[in-house]
Amino acid sequence: MKEALESSPAEFIPQDKKNYANQGAKENFISANNSEVDSITIANKKQSRITELVNFFNQLYGKITTPHFAYLTKFKGGTKFYPFKVADESQRETMARKAIELADNDIDIWHSVNTVSVAPYGGKRGDENVVSYQTAIVTDIDILSDAHKSTNLASNFEEAKSFLPFTPSLILNSGHGLQAYYIFDQPILITNQNREELKQRNNLLLDVIRQRANGKDIDGVGDLPRILRTPSTFNYKLGMDNAPMCHVVENSGLRFSPNQIDEKLNAIIQVQKKETKSTVVIPTKLTKKNNEDFTDDRDFNIFRVRRMLDFINPSTLTYDDWLAVGMALKNIGYDCSDWENWSRSDERFKDGECESKWQGFNREGYGVGTLYLFATQNGYDAKEIYREWYDLHPNVRPSAKRNMDTDTKRELDDAIIWLDTLESENFTADDAR
Repeated sequence: MKEALESSPAEFIPQDKKNYANQGAKENFISANNSEVDSITIANKKQSRITELVNFFNQLYGKITTPHFAYLTKFKGGTKFYPFKVADESQRETMARKAIELADNDIDIWHSVNTVSVAPYGGKRGDENVVSYQTAIVTDIDILSDAHKSTNLASNFEEAKSFLPFTPSLILNSGHGLQAYYIFDQPILITNQNREELKQRNNLLLDVIRQRANGKDIDGVGDLPRILRTPSTFNYKLGMDNAPMCHVVENSGLRFSPNQIDEKLNAIIQVQKKETKSTVVIPTKLTKKNNEDFTDDRDFNIFRVRRMLDFINPSTLTYDDWLAVGMALKNIGYDCSDWENWSRSDERFKDGECESKWQGFNREGYGVGTLYLFATQNGYDAKEIYREWYDLHPNVRPSAKRNMDTDTKRELDDAIIWLDTLESENFTADDAR
């Protein structure tokens, strides 16, 4: 298998690609130069992109033998799905050509990581119950740029790569981030009996990556109906001019069994636990006056917001309250994907609705306090959340209360009162358990 993968074409269009990437600009380029050579060059580069994308789809779907579907997705001009029976090699090529065609017409394109038993229809791709085979575990790490609202991101591609716990099968540059695929040696048939286990494995990888990222924002992509930006297509998030191309940058040829993934992740978690236990003890009081003496509070805030969302069940909210959660997440710097992933557990969830609402959010007055209110109505307890935090990070205190909103300050005060009951400097996170 590895030899077959490595024999595939390795030519990519440079990331700082020229205007021929866009259909309109490409036509202008040809007519302006009126050169047969230029026209041939463009055709060759397009064929190279198709070949690369077919190779990618072969790696992802090549061992699917049942007549199930993978699909392309676009949101521009309305959500639309393009399903293909990827057990058929010719369908994988047709899928690649369609993706290139759409991308060259200024459309962002995503593909399903896993297959589904029922083709998407009517703007709905279906929930996790129609996902039939898991082909890979994936991660999506945003890199600091104007394409993302959050500034708490990996500063460059190499830093994003350092968050990966072990070498994946494929690493892609999505244009404004890093995608990694840990492809299974055999696609995993998804059943009612193993579905939760598969999701737990996905989220375990995500937790390990977040731990290695030291508080940087990492997208949650552990859901089974996951779609990712398609290689050999263009990322138009910052507009049409010089849009970067999503492309494979590393192909290790590695394939993994579920047991191998589990063993690697569990070994890393054990090391992380030992490193946590060996750190300094928890200080008993937050008394230093210099803010710089304390760790930046962003990593803690990411943790507490995630835990607040764990206490808020979207299926119990009114429509207006659901919108309020979305506006709160946007106002405190989260991405639409965070709201969308949290919303998926509600049977009322509709693909594309979060994104369409997100674009219109511009109201002030919603923030962490909004989430805090909903979460406390369902059992969220600040002291318990701080206990969880210090179990994981016994040497890290949130920063002093500079620039915190009222609810955050009240929560921090509540937790400090609890921490101040610790009687000695030798009281550690293990004791807190």
